[in-house]
Amino acid sequence: MLPRIRAAIASTDRHHFARDGSDLPHVLGAAFRGIHILDLGNLLLLLSPLALAAPALSALLAPSLARRTETIVLPALLVPFVGLLLFVHPRQGQFRDWDVFTAAGVAVSLVTAWLVGETLRGSSRNAWLAAAVVLGSLAPSVQWLMHNHDVKRGVARVEAYIAGPPMREAEERAQLHNFLGLRHEAWDELEAAAESYARAAELAPSPRILMEWAMAESSRGHLTAAQQILRKLVLRAPDMLLAWSELARVSYMLRDTTECRRAAQGALRIRPDLPQPRDLLERLSGAGGTDGAPRR
Repeated sequence: MLPRIRAAIASTDRHHFARDGSDLPHVLGAAFRGIHILDLGNLLLLLSPLALAAPALSALLAPSLARRTETIVLPALLVPFVGLLLFVHPRQGQFRDWDVFTAAGVAVSLVTAWLVGETLRGSSRNAWLAAAVVLGSLAPSVQWLMHNHDVKRGVARVEAYIAGPPMREAEERAQLHNFLGLRHEAWDELEAAAESYARAAELAPSPRILMEWAMAESSRGHLTAAQQILRKLVLRAPDMLLAWSELARVSYMLRDTTECRRAAQGALRIRPDLPQPRDLLERLSGAGGTDGAPRR
């Protein structure tokens, strides 16, 4: 499997290791950047609240654990996942790609739980601390679940993360604005969704973000704005079928027959069997163009 894994890392996954480049200096620079280390520290404490105790307990128990089988097995689970966590940068950010961090969080929690258990096992006088340890892990976990369940608090946290400090890179902020746009759309908050997409497009005007912005503007009835965005999009991505098709539809709604015809023909150049642009052209060829509207 190693050749296939290496090929996947060098192609599909290379942006997950360093956004600016896949060579070793970029990968190491991204891994050991100060803000990334700070984020990982916060993240590990979030996923495993008692992780801070692990180094001290390891030093305390080192003589008695040196020959234990668990001393081999658990670190063997821990080191790869935590090491991978150092080098992997989720493209969609911490708020969406939680699965990237889960394995490392479980590995840290397993090691910490084992160390805590062995410490209490060796001191029957302090066995009562087990209840405090359980509550010390449970309380912040429940608080975090409650926080994420509260929509307004969750959105406020993402907005605070974007605003800083520390100030995040433009691409990361764009992805988070895009994430907020998707959330607002799911809640039928069309005005807020369009505003989030507009901010994302200002920071990183990728074809996908521009398309989502145009769709949000169309959904809230701002067809002229949607048409303007789609015109820019087809210039940036002339092979994007969805952009041409949506431009044709929006232009038809605006009774802009010239732009509708151009966009429909652009879509058919990419996919000649697509029914929607073909139907629009047939309507435009009838008397009066768009339902009797004057042509322009």
